[in-house]
Amino acid sequence: MGIANGTAFMAACGCIGGTTGIPNCSVTPCSEKLRITGINSQPNINGQNVSILAATVNSNPPKEWGADRKLTTPTSGVYKPEIVRQGTASNIFPSNFTWDAVNGYSIGISHGHPAGFAPSPADAVWAYGNLSNSQLVAAGAADIARYKGQVSVTTTTANGTYIITVKDWTALATLYTNYLANPSAKDQEYIDAGLAYKKAHPEASYETSSEYALASLYGSAVNIYKAPVNSSNYVPIGIDSSGHISVVPCP
Repeated sequence: MGIANGTAFMAACGCIGGTTGIPNCSVTPCSEKLRITGINSQPNINGQNVSILAATVNSNPPKEWGADRKLTTPTSGVYKPEIVRQGTASNIFPSNFTWDAVNGYSIGISHGHPAGFAPSPADAVWAYGNLSNSQLVAAGAADIARYKGQVSVTTTTANGTYIITVKDWTALATLYTNYLANPSAKDQEYIDAGLAYKKAHPEASYETSSEYALASLYGSAVNIYKAPVNSSNYVPIGIDSSGHISVVPCP
């Protein structure tokens, strides 16, 4: 989907649209990680992640905490201040998606996982579900493209911070439809994939096993990045040629 002249914006891969001659992002995990690291190095974004993690690990009983990620305009690259708030359960953080000048333009969420696992199936398909939001649909094709070019999901844990971006919207559409058809079954599939990896690799942590589950089941549609706790030094992770979850080597 191309972008009309005069509507350039800052996407995950840099400035696209308008008169740039670049209608869409075509990025590799290694090039995208630079953009992700830059955004999450901003004091307000990094501070939000730190606050979310602290609230999540200190919650009793355990609950997810999080915040929406919203821009002041679809093309500004400037994030609105968002309050860190408590989710409704140990595994649920509902987003408050908006696409307007008053409440902001949602391009993601950041939330904590009390159990320390990687992003869940619901996290992996979250970005696709917002394409049917009435405000976003009414805004038109150019804004939908801007949303697609910037959306991400952040998950903070006591073991590290994860970010998911979309690399194949067609593949994600299929995964989203399958997830909605039976969320419980897809959650169990994720658990089973992690346990199978743990059984085959006893030395692996449950955290690493959950990373494998995410990459094996949703890696066709999303890129996965990870940074150490309270750090913005993100690296792409995936399944290597030997079937292990590992850091994707970058030049």
